[in-house]
Amino acid sequence: MLKNIFPIDQNPTIIYFAQRPFFKIILVLIFAFFMANTNIFPVLWRNVAIATVAVITFLPKYRYIILFCGMFCLLLNNLLIKEQPDWVLFRANYLFEIFRNNSDNYFGTAVIKYIDLALMIVISETLIFLVTYYNRFRIFRYPITLYICLIFSLILVAALAPLTKMQGFLLWSYIAVMNHYFWFVGYTLHESRFTNKRNFLLDYARYLPVWGFTALPYGKGSIYLQQVEAKNSEEFAVTQLKGIKLIWWAFILYCLLHLYYQFEDGFKMPKLMEALHDYNQGLHYPIWKAWTCLIDRFFRMMLELTVTGHFFVACCRMCGFRILRNTYKPLQARTIAEYWNRYNYYFKELLVEFFFYPTFFKFFKKMPKLRMFCTTLSAATFGNIIFHFLLLTPVMMSLGLGRAYRGFLPYILYAVILGISIGFSQLRSLEENKAQDKAVTSLMSSISVLLFYCVLCLFNSPYQDISIMNNFKFFGSLFGFKW
Repeated sequence: MLKNIFPIDQNPTIIYFAQRPFFKIILVLIFAFFMANTNIFPVLWRNVAIATVAVITFLPKYRYIILFCGMFCLLLNNLLIKEQPDWVLFRANYLFEIFRNNSDNYFGTAVIKYIDLALMIVISETLIFLVTYYNRFRIFRYPITLYICLIFSLILVAALAPLTKMQGFLLWSYIAVMNHYFWFVGYTLHESRFTNKRNFLLDYARYLPVWGFTALPYGKGSIYLQQVEAKNSEEFAVTQLKGIKLIWWAFILYCLLHLYYQFEDGFKMPKLMEALHDYNQGLHYPIWKAWTCLIDRFFRMMLELTVTGHFFVACCRMCGFRILRNTYKPLQARTIAEYWNRYNYYFKELLVEFFFYPTFFKFFKKMPKLRMFCTTLSAATFGNIIFHFLLLTPVMMSLGLGRAYRGFLPYILYAVILGISIGFSQLRSLEENKAQDKAVTSLMSSISVLLFYCVLCLFNSPYQDISIMNNFKFFGSLFGFKW
Protein backbone atom coordinates (compact mmCIF):
# COMPACT_ATOMS: atom_id res chain seq x y z
CA MET A 1 0.00 0.00 0.00
CA LEU A 2 2.65 2.51 1.04
CA LYS A 3 4.84 1.41 -1.86
CA ASN A 4 2.16 2.32 -4.40
CA ILE A 5 0.67 5.43 -2.80
CA PHE A 6 3.78 7.08 -1.38
CA PRO A 7 6.83 5.89 -3.45
CA ILE A 8 9.27 8.57 -2.26
CA ASP A 9 12.02 6.01 -1.60
CA GLN A 10 11.99 4.97 -5.30
CA ASN A 11 12.08 8.41 -6.87
CA PRO A 12 15.67 9.25 -7.98
CA THR A 13 15.07 13.00 -7.65
CA ILE A 14 13.78 12.74 -4.08
CA ILE A 15 16.60 10.37 -3.15
CA TYR A 16 19.12 12.86 -4.55
CA PHE A 17 17.71 15.80 -2.61
CA ALA A 18 17.39 13.69 0.57
CA GLN A 19 21.20 13.60 0.62
CA ARG A 20 21.46 17.40 0.73
CA PRO A 21 21.71 19.21 4.11
CA PHE A 22 18.59 21.36 3.70
CA PHE A 23 16.35 18.40 2.91
CA LYS A 24 17.94 16.38 5.72
CA ILE A 25 16.65 19.07 8.08
CA ILE A 26 13.18 18.71 6.55
CA LEU A 27 13.23 14.94 7.09
CA VAL A 28 14.25 15.39 10.73
CA LEU A 29 11.50 17.97 11.27
CA ILE A 30 8.88 15.65 9.75
CA PHE A 31 10.08 12.82 11.98
CA ALA A 32 10.07 15.11 15.04
CA PHE A 33 6.52 16.27 14.28
CA PHE A 34 5.13 12.74 14.22
CA MET A 35 7.11 11.71 17.31
CA ALA A 36 6.10 14.78 19.30
CA ASN A 37 2.39 14.26 18.63
CA THR A 38 2.13 10.70 19.94
CA ASN A 39 2.30 9.11 23.37
CA ILE A 40 3.84 5.82 22.21
CA PHE A 41 7.08 7.00 23.86
CA PRO A 42 7.55 8.78 27.20
CA VAL A 43 8.49 12.44 26.78
CA LEU A 44 12.17 11.91 27.58
CA TRP A 45 12.37 8.97 25.19
CA ARG A 46 10.87 11.05 22.40
CA ASN A 47 13.36 13.87 23.01
CA VAL A 48 16.34 11.51 23.09
CA ALA A 49 15.12 9.71 19.95
CA ILE A 50 14.64 12.96 18.03
CA ALA A 51 18.04 14.30 19.11
CA THR A 52 19.76 11.01 18.25
CA VAL A 53 18.15 10.84 14.81
CA ALA A 54 19.03 14.48 14.12
CA VAL A 55 22.72 13.94 14.92
CA ILE A 56 22.92 10.62 13.02
CA THR A 57 21.29 12.24 9.99
CA PHE A 58 24.30 14.54 9.60
CA LEU A 59 26.95 12.21 11.03
CA PRO A 60 25.90 8.72 9.90
CA LYS A 61 29.47 7.36 10.11
CA TYR A 62 29.39 7.83 13.88
CA ARG A 63 25.99 6.26 14.42
CA TYR A 64 27.27 3.64 16.88
CA ILE A 65 28.77 6.26 19.18
CA ILE A 66 25.66 8.43 18.91
CA LEU A 67 23.36 5.49 19.65
CA PHE A 68 25.48 4.59 22.65
CA CYS A 69 25.20 8.17 23.96
CA GLY A 70 21.44 8.04 23.47
CA MET A 71 21.28 4.78 25.40
CA PHE A 72 23.33 6.29 28.21
CA CYS A 73 20.93 9.24 28.48
CA LEU A 74 17.97 6.86 28.74
CA LEU A 75 19.75 4.72 31.31
CA LEU A 76 20.34 7.71 33.57
CA ASN A 77 16.94 9.28 33.00
CA ASN A 78 15.78 9.00 36.62
CA LEU A 79 18.90 10.94 37.67
CA LEU A 80 18.69 13.54 34.92
CA ILE A 81 14.95 14.16 34.87
CA LYS A 82 13.14 13.00 38.00
CA GLU A 83 9.59 13.14 36.66
CA GLN A 84 10.26 10.65 33.86
CA PRO A 85 9.37 7.00 34.62
CA ASP A 86 12.23 4.54 34.76
CA TRP A 87 11.37 1.50 32.65
CA VAL A 88 13.00 -1.05 34.93
CA LEU A 89 11.23 0.33 37.99
CA PHE A 90 8.00 0.67 36.03
CA ARG A 91 8.08 -2.96 34.84
CA ALA A 92 8.78 -4.14 38.38
CA ASN A 93 6.20 -1.79 39.89
CA TYR A 94 4.62 -4.30 42.27
CA LEU A 95 7.99 -5.52 43.50
CA PHE A 96 9.37 -2.14 44.47
CA GLU A 97 6.13 -0.68 45.80
CA ILE A 98 5.54 -3.63 48.11
CA PHE A 99 9.03 -3.29 49.55
CA ARG A 100 8.67 0.47 49.99
CA ASN A 101 5.38 0.10 51.87
CA ASN A 102 6.62 -2.63 54.20
CA SER A 103 10.21 -1.70 54.95
CA ASP A 104 12.29 0.86 56.76
CA ASN A 105 15.15 0.41 54.30
CA TYR A 106 16.81 3.69 53.33
CA PHE A 107 18.41 2.51 50.09
CA GLY A 108 16.85 4.18 47.07
CA THR A 109 15.45 1.75 44.50
CA ALA A 110 17.35 3.60 41.76
CA VAL A 111 20.65 2.95 43.56
CA ILE A 112 19.77 -0.73 43.91
CA LYS A 113 18.84 -0.85 40.24
CA TYR A 114 22.22 0.48 39.15
CA ILE A 115 24.03 -1.96 41.42
CA ASP A 116 21.99 -4.79 39.93
CA LEU A 117 22.62 -3.47 36.43
CA ALA A 118 26.39 -3.47 37.01
CA LEU A 119 26.17 -6.98 38.43
CA MET A 120 24.09 -8.14 35.45
CA ILE A 121 26.69 -6.76 33.04
CA VAL A 122 29.54 -8.48 34.89
CA ILE A 123 27.76 -11.85 34.92
CA SER A 124 26.59 -11.54 31.31
CA GLU A 125 30.01 -10.51 30.01
CA THR A 126 31.63 -13.36 31.94
CA LEU A 127 29.22 -15.82 30.35
CA ILE A 128 29.81 -14.31 26.88
CA PHE A 129 33.57 -14.61 27.41
CA LEU A 130 33.29 -18.27 28.43
CA VAL A 131 31.03 -19.11 25.48
CA THR A 132 33.36 -17.35 23.04
CA TYR A 133 36.75 -18.64 24.17
CA TYR A 134 35.97 -21.89 25.98
CA ASN A 135 33.44 -23.49 23.67
CA ARG A 136 35.52 -26.67 23.62
CA PHE A 137 33.72 -27.48 26.86
CA ARG A 138 30.34 -29.03 26.15
CA ILE A 139 28.46 -26.89 28.68
CA PHE A 140 29.39 -23.67 26.84
CA ARG A 141 28.17 -24.93 23.46
CA TYR A 142 24.58 -24.21 24.47
CA PRO A 143 24.71 -20.62 25.75
CA ILE A 144 20.98 -19.90 25.61
CA THR A 145 20.12 -23.09 27.50
CA LEU A 146 22.73 -22.18 30.10
CA TYR A 147 21.39 -18.64 30.36
CA ILE A 148 17.78 -19.82 30.79
CA CYS A 149 18.82 -22.33 33.45
CA LEU A 150 20.64 -19.55 35.31
CA ILE A 151 17.62 -17.24 35.48
CA PHE A 152 15.20 -20.00 36.48
CA SER A 153 17.61 -21.18 39.18
CA LEU A 154 17.66 -17.66 40.61
CA ILE A 155 13.85 -17.51 40.51
CA LEU A 156 13.57 -20.80 42.40
CA VAL A 157 16.08 -19.62 45.03
CA ALA A 158 14.25 -16.32 45.46
CA ALA A 159 10.85 -18.02 45.71
CA LEU A 160 11.69 -21.07 47.82
CA ALA A 161 14.87 -20.38 49.81
CA PRO A 162 14.50 -19.18 53.45
CA LEU A 163 15.77 -15.65 52.77
CA THR A 164 15.29 -12.60 54.93
CA LYS A 165 13.07 -9.85 53.62
CA MET A 166 16.06 -7.73 52.61
CA GLN A 167 17.83 -10.66 50.92
CA GLY A 168 14.67 -11.59 49.05
CA PHE A 169 14.11 -8.06 47.85
CA LEU A 170 17.69 -7.70 46.61
CA LEU A 171 17.54 -11.01 44.75
CA TRP A 172 14.15 -10.26 43.19
CA SER A 173 15.34 -6.79 42.14
CA TYR A 174 18.34 -8.36 40.44
CA ILE A 175 16.09 -10.89 38.69
CA ALA A 176 13.86 -8.01 37.52
CA VAL A 177 16.84 -6.21 35.98
CA MET A 178 18.16 -9.42 34.43
CA ASN A 179 14.76 -10.22 32.92
CA HIS A 180 14.58 -6.66 31.63
CA TYR A 181 17.60 -7.22 29.37
CA PHE A 182 17.37 -11.02 29.12
CA TRP A 183 16.73 -11.46 25.40
CA PHE A 184 19.01 -8.58 24.40
CA VAL A 185 21.91 -10.28 26.15
CA GLY A 186 20.64 -13.57 24.72
CA TYR A 187 21.21 -12.30 21.17
CA THR A 188 24.78 -11.36 22.10
CA LEU A 189 25.32 -14.85 23.54
CA HIS A 190 23.84 -16.38 20.41
CA GLU A 191 26.05 -14.28 18.13
CA SER A 192 29.20 -14.97 20.14
CA ARG A 193 29.37 -18.40 18.52
CA PHE A 194 29.71 -16.86 15.06
CA THR A 195 32.15 -14.00 15.62
CA ASN A 196 34.99 -13.07 17.96
CA LYS A 197 34.83 -9.38 16.99
CA ARG A 198 32.05 -7.74 18.97
CA ASN A 199 30.83 -4.25 18.34
CA PHE A 200 30.53 -3.19 21.98
CA LEU A 201 29.05 0.22 21.16
CA LEU A 202 26.24 -1.31 19.10
CA ASP A 203 25.70 -4.13 21.58
CA TYR A 204 25.17 -1.82 24.53
CA ALA A 205 23.22 0.72 22.46
CA ARG A 206 20.93 -2.12 21.43
CA TYR A 207 20.30 -3.15 25.05
CA LEU A 208 18.35 0.09 25.59
CA PRO A 209 17.66 1.36 22.06
CA VAL A 210 16.48 4.87 21.36
CA TRP A 211 13.94 3.52 18.87
CA GLY A 212 11.83 2.07 21.68
CA PHE A 213 12.05 -0.57 24.35
CA THR A 214 10.04 -3.67 25.18
CA ALA A 215 11.18 -7.06 26.46
CA LEU A 216 11.29 -8.02 22.77
CA PRO A 217 14.38 -6.79 20.87
CA TYR A 218 13.25 -4.95 17.74
CA GLY A 219 15.99 -5.33 15.15
CA LYS A 220 17.25 -8.60 16.66
CA GLY A 221 21.01 -8.71 17.33
CA SER A 222 24.04 -6.67 16.34
CA ILE A 223 24.94 -8.93 13.41
CA TYR A 224 21.55 -8.40 11.81
CA LEU A 225 21.68 -4.63 12.37
CA GLN A 226 25.12 -4.45 10.77
CA GLN A 227 23.86 -6.44 7.79
CA VAL A 228 20.99 -4.05 7.13
CA GLU A 229 22.68 -0.72 7.94
CA ALA A 230 23.13 1.85 5.18
CA LYS A 231 26.65 1.68 3.75
CA ASN A 232 26.68 4.95 1.76
CA SER A 233 24.83 8.25 1.54
CA GLU A 234 22.35 7.03 -1.07
CA GLU A 235 21.40 3.94 0.95
CA PHE A 236 21.10 6.10 4.04
CA ALA A 237 18.75 8.50 2.23
CA VAL A 238 16.60 5.63 0.96
CA THR A 239 16.46 4.10 4.45
CA GLN A 240 15.39 7.38 6.03
CA LEU A 241 12.73 7.89 3.35
CA LYS A 242 11.41 4.43 4.17
CA GLY A 243 11.34 5.50 7.80
CA ILE A 244 9.35 8.64 6.95
CA LYS A 245 6.86 6.56 4.94
CA LEU A 246 6.37 4.14 7.80
CA ILE A 247 6.04 6.74 10.55
CA TRP A 248 3.50 8.58 8.42
CA TRP A 249 1.43 5.42 8.14
CA ALA A 250 1.98 4.65 11.84
CA PHE A 251 0.65 8.10 12.75
CA ILE A 252 -2.53 7.49 10.73
CA LEU A 253 -3.04 4.15 12.48
CA TYR A 254 -2.30 5.86 15.80
CA CYS A 255 -5.11 8.36 15.17
CA LEU A 256 -7.44 5.53 14.16
CA LEU A 257 -6.53 3.69 17.36
CA HIS A 258 -7.51 6.66 19.50
CA LEU A 259 -10.76 7.03 17.58
CA TYR A 260 -11.37 3.37 18.29
CA TYR A 261 -10.75 3.98 22.00
CA GLN A 262 -13.36 6.74 21.94
CA PHE A 263 -15.75 4.40 20.12
CA GLU A 264 -15.23 1.78 22.85
CA ASP A 265 -15.87 4.32 25.59
CA GLY A 266 -18.92 5.73 23.84
CA PHE A 267 -20.60 2.34 23.48
CA LYS A 268 -19.23 1.18 26.87
CA MET A 269 -17.85 -2.02 25.40
CA PRO A 270 -16.56 -4.28 28.22
CA LYS A 271 -12.91 -5.33 28.11
CA LEU A 272 -12.22 -9.04 28.11
CA MET A 273 -10.76 -9.10 31.62
CA GLU A 274 -13.80 -7.20 32.91
CA ALA A 275 -15.99 -9.79 31.22
CA LEU A 276 -14.08 -12.67 32.83
CA HIS A 277 -14.53 -11.06 36.25
CA ASP A 278 -18.24 -10.78 35.51
CA TYR A 279 -18.32 -14.50 34.72
CA ASN A 280 -16.48 -15.13 37.96
CA GLN A 281 -19.38 -13.40 39.74
CA GLY A 282 -21.91 -15.59 37.92
CA LEU A 283 -22.93 -13.05 35.26
CA HIS A 284 -23.07 -14.53 31.75
CA TYR A 285 -23.23 -12.46 28.54
CA PRO A 286 -25.58 -13.15 25.65
CA ILE A 287 -23.97 -14.56 22.52
CA TRP A 288 -23.81 -11.26 20.64
CA LYS A 289 -22.21 -9.43 23.57
CA ALA A 290 -19.62 -12.18 24.18
CA TRP A 291 -18.58 -12.18 20.52
CA THR A 292 -18.46 -8.37 20.44
CA CYS A 293 -16.18 -8.36 23.49
CA LEU A 294 -13.85 -10.99 21.98
CA ILE A 295 -13.66 -9.41 18.52
CA ASP A 296 -12.99 -6.04 20.15
CA ARG A 297 -10.04 -7.48 22.10
CA PHE A 298 -8.62 -9.22 19.02
CA PHE A 299 -8.60 -6.20 16.73
CA ARG A 300 -7.52 -3.79 19.47
CA MET A 301 -4.50 -5.99 20.29
CA MET A 302 -3.62 -6.20 16.60
CA LEU A 303 -3.90 -2.44 16.08
CA GLU A 304 -1.91 -1.61 19.24
CA LEU A 305 0.90 -3.98 18.28
CA THR A 306 0.97 -2.63 14.72
CA VAL A 307 1.15 1.01 15.81
CA THR A 308 3.86 0.40 18.42
CA GLY A 309 5.92 -1.76 16.08
CA HIS A 310 5.67 0.71 13.19
CA PHE A 311 6.92 3.58 15.35
CA PHE A 312 9.84 1.51 16.64
CA VAL A 313 10.83 0.31 13.18
CA ALA A 314 10.46 3.79 11.64
CA CYS A 315 12.74 5.27 14.31
CA CYS A 316 15.28 2.50 13.72
CA ARG A 317 15.20 3.20 9.98
CA MET A 318 15.79 6.89 10.63
CA CYS A 319 18.99 5.81 12.41
CA GLY A 320 20.15 4.11 9.20
CA PHE A 321 19.06 0.47 9.71
CA ARG A 322 16.69 -0.87 7.07
CA ILE A 323 14.98 -3.43 9.30
CA LEU A 324 11.76 -5.16 8.34
CA ARG A 325 8.37 -4.23 9.69
CA ASN A 326 7.18 -6.08 12.78
CA THR A 327 3.57 -6.44 11.59
CA TYR A 328 2.93 -6.84 7.87
CA LYS A 329 -0.60 -7.30 6.47
CA PRO A 330 -1.79 -9.97 8.92
CA LEU A 331 -5.34 -9.78 7.54
CA GLN A 332 -4.08 -11.23 4.25
CA ALA A 333 -2.84 -14.43 5.90
CA ARG A 334 -4.28 -17.60 4.37
CA THR A 335 -2.94 -20.09 6.93
CA ILE A 336 -2.37 -20.17 10.67
CA ALA A 337 1.40 -20.33 10.15
CA GLU A 338 1.36 -17.39 7.73
CA TYR A 339 -0.55 -15.22 10.18
CA TRP A 340 2.01 -16.06 12.88
CA ASN A 341 4.79 -14.88 10.52
CA ARG A 342 3.00 -11.65 9.68
CA TYR A 343 1.63 -10.66 13.07
CA ASN A 344 4.70 -10.24 15.31
CA TYR A 345 7.81 -10.75 13.19
CA TYR A 346 10.54 -10.05 15.75
CA PHE A 347 8.91 -12.24 18.38
CA LYS A 348 8.69 -15.03 15.82
CA GLU A 349 12.34 -14.49 14.87
CA LEU A 350 13.41 -14.63 18.51
CA LEU A 351 11.65 -17.97 18.98
CA VAL A 352 13.13 -19.27 15.73
CA GLU A 353 16.69 -18.28 16.64
CA PHE A 354 16.65 -19.52 20.23
CA PHE A 355 14.33 -22.54 20.08
CA PHE A 356 13.44 -23.61 16.53
CA TYR A 357 16.90 -23.93 14.99
CA PRO A 358 18.58 -25.63 17.99
CA THR A 359 15.84 -28.29 17.99
CA PHE A 360 15.79 -28.56 14.19
CA PHE A 361 19.52 -29.31 13.91
CA LYS A 362 19.55 -31.67 16.88
CA PHE A 363 16.53 -34.01 16.75
CA PHE A 364 14.56 -36.24 14.34
CA LYS A 365 16.89 -35.74 11.38
CA LYS A 366 15.56 -38.84 9.60
CA MET A 367 11.87 -37.99 10.07
CA PRO A 368 11.23 -34.66 8.30
CA LYS A 369 7.54 -34.25 9.20
CA LEU A 370 8.01 -35.10 12.86
CA ARG A 371 11.11 -32.88 12.86
CA MET A 372 9.17 -29.90 11.53
CA PHE A 373 6.27 -30.43 13.93
CA CYS A 374 8.45 -30.83 17.05
CA THR A 375 10.67 -27.86 16.23
CA THR A 376 7.58 -25.70 15.72
CA LEU A 377 6.21 -26.88 19.05
CA SER A 378 9.57 -26.11 20.67
CA ALA A 379 9.41 -22.49 19.47
CA ALA A 380 5.73 -21.54 19.44
CA THR A 381 4.90 -23.37 22.67
CA PHE A 382 7.96 -23.97 24.85
CA GLY A 383 9.84 -20.79 23.90
CA ASN A 384 6.64 -18.75 23.98
CA ILE A 385 5.89 -19.92 27.53
CA ILE A 386 9.42 -19.15 28.75
CA PHE A 387 9.38 -15.65 27.22
CA HIS A 388 6.11 -14.62 28.86
CA PHE A 389 6.67 -16.37 32.17
CA LEU A 390 9.83 -14.31 32.69
CA LEU A 391 7.66 -11.18 32.53
CA LEU A 392 5.90 -12.24 35.74
CA THR A 393 8.79 -11.38 38.09
CA PRO A 394 6.77 -8.80 40.08
CA VAL A 395 3.85 -11.22 40.40
CA MET A 396 6.13 -14.05 41.55
CA MET A 397 7.69 -11.79 44.18
CA SER A 398 4.46 -10.31 45.50
CA LEU A 399 2.09 -13.29 45.28
CA GLY A 400 4.41 -16.30 45.21
CA LEU A 401 5.42 -18.81 42.56
CA GLY A 402 2.25 -20.88 42.97
CA ARG A 403 -0.13 -17.96 42.39
CA ALA A 404 1.93 -16.78 39.44
CA TYR A 405 1.76 -20.26 37.90
CA ARG A 406 -2.01 -20.56 38.39
CA GLY A 407 -2.53 -17.13 36.85
CA PHE A 408 -0.32 -18.20 33.96
CA LEU A 409 -2.35 -21.34 33.12
CA PRO A 410 -4.52 -19.65 30.43
CA TYR A 411 -1.40 -18.59 28.55
CA ILE A 412 0.09 -22.09 28.80
CA LEU A 413 -3.06 -23.45 27.18
CA TYR A 414 -2.89 -20.69 24.57
CA ALA A 415 0.72 -21.55 23.71
CA VAL A 416 0.04 -25.30 23.50
CA ILE A 417 -2.92 -24.85 21.14
CA LEU A 418 -0.98 -22.28 19.11
CA GLY A 419 2.10 -24.49 18.71
CA ILE A 420 0.08 -27.56 17.68
CA SER A 421 -2.00 -25.53 15.22
CA ILE A 422 1.01 -23.86 13.59
CA GLY A 423 2.76 -27.23 13.36
CA PHE A 424 -0.16 -28.85 11.52
CA SER A 425 -0.57 -25.74 9.36
CA GLN A 426 3.04 -25.97 8.21
CA LEU A 427 2.73 -29.68 7.43
CA ARG A 428 -0.44 -29.03 5.47
CA SER A 429 1.23 -26.22 3.51
CA LEU A 430 4.10 -28.53 2.55
CA GLU A 431 1.65 -31.12 1.22
CA GLU A 432 -0.34 -28.52 -0.72
CA ASN A 433 2.82 -27.12 -2.29
CA LYS A 434 3.75 -30.57 -3.50
CA ALA A 435 0.30 -31.12 -4.97
CA GLN A 436 0.04 -27.75 -6.72
CA ASP A 437 2.56 -24.97 -6.59
CA LYS A 438 0.11 -22.20 -7.46
CA ALA A 439 -2.94 -23.07 -5.40
CA VAL A 440 -5.51 -20.24 -5.26
CA THR A 441 -6.71 -19.62 -1.72
CA SER A 442 -10.23 -18.38 -1.04
CA LEU A 443 -11.55 -15.59 1.13
CA MET A 444 -12.85 -18.23 3.52
CA SER A 445 -9.27 -19.23 4.32
CA SER A 446 -8.49 -15.76 5.66
CA ILE A 447 -11.76 -15.57 7.58
CA SER A 448 -11.19 -18.96 9.20
CA VAL A 449 -7.63 -18.02 10.20
CA LEU A 450 -8.78 -14.73 11.75
CA LEU A 451 -11.64 -16.51 13.51
CA PHE A 452 -9.20 -19.07 14.96
CA TYR A 453 -6.87 -16.39 16.36
CA CYS A 454 -9.83 -14.32 17.55
CA VAL A 455 -11.19 -17.19 19.66
CA LEU A 456 -7.70 -18.18 20.80
CA CYS A 457 -7.00 -14.68 22.12
CA LEU A 458 -9.48 -15.51 24.88
CA PHE A 459 -6.58 -17.32 26.56
CA ASN A 460 -3.87 -14.86 25.49
CA SER A 461 -3.27 -13.34 28.92
CA PRO A 462 0.15 -13.79 30.59
CA TYR A 463 -1.48 -13.39 34.00
CA GLN A 464 -5.03 -13.27 35.35
CA ASP A 465 -6.09 -13.27 38.98
CA ILE A 466 -9.15 -15.52 38.53
CA SER A 467 -9.57 -19.19 37.66
CA ILE A 468 -9.07 -20.47 34.11
CA MET A 469 -12.56 -22.00 34.37
CA ASN A 470 -13.99 -18.54 33.70
CA ASN A 471 -12.25 -18.58 30.31
CA PHE A 472 -14.01 -21.84 29.50
CA LYS A 473 -17.34 -20.41 30.70
CA PHE A 474 -16.84 -17.44 28.37
CA PHE A 475 -15.89 -19.80 25.53
CA GLY A 476 -19.09 -21.78 26.07
CA SER A 477 -21.19 -18.62 26.05
CA LEU A 478 -19.88 -17.81 22.57
CA PHE A 479 -22.00 -20.75 21.36
CA GLY A 480 -24.89 -20.39 23.78
CA PHE A 481 -23.76 -22.81 26.48
CA LYS A 482 -23.92 -21.86 30.15
CA TRP A 483 -22.85 -23.64 33.34
